[in-house]
Amino acid sequence: MKLEELGRAYHEKLDANRLPYLECDVCGHRFYYPRKLCPRCSSTSLQVRESDGRGKIFSLTRIQKKDGGKTTYGIVELDGFRIYCNILEKGKADLGKEVSMVFVELKGRKYPVAMVDA
Repeated sequence: MKLEELGRAYHEKLDANRLPYLECDVCGHRFYYPRKLCPRCSSTSLQVRESDGRGKIFSLTRIQKKDGGKTTYGIVELDGFRIYCNILEKGKADLGKEVSMVFVELKGRKYPVAMVDA
């Protein structure tokens, strides 16, 4: 698939509240952000796949804001790939805690965020 086709298929899934990722046909490497080459083997033979959106927190950082609020940001591991994203806390976020990906819209574009399972 050409980069333009990958990008289109990728964003169609995001727009439908489904979490896409790319998988290399040559080495099987999975990764989140669309690009034209596999970051492991440099192959251009890539396919857009769909995650079930369930994963675990691999790493996290809490940022305290001046107004007293906080933001939690981290790395979530899903289906053999990792994604950097905001983490919304219904329950307490911690390493290894299970999450479900949900989608927020910002300036007409959808973005995945992790929701900590209660």
